[in-house]
Amino acid sequence: MSYRKIEVGGRTFEYTIGRTHTKIRGLGVFKNEDIAEKIEVPDYCECCGEPMSILYDNYVTKTKPGITPAIVARLIRSRT
Repeated sequence: MSYRKIEVGGRTFEYTIGRTHTKIRGLGVFKNEDIAEKIEVPDYCECCGEPMSILYDNYVTKTKPGITPAIVARLIRSRT
């Protein structure tokens, strides 16, 4: 995994976003589903128009977690 740098409050932190967890050096590991904002997922595929439930067997939810640098910065501010 490669770490990205983010500056918060005059300090530089390194973080990486994995498939299930976000790691921030010096602060810990956090589940993406706990810290993420939910991003809407369409009911139908944009390219072919097929229902997502047909294209993906495990398609149950209409939202998926999305982690952005702003979310990472907010998490760092709340923990320091």
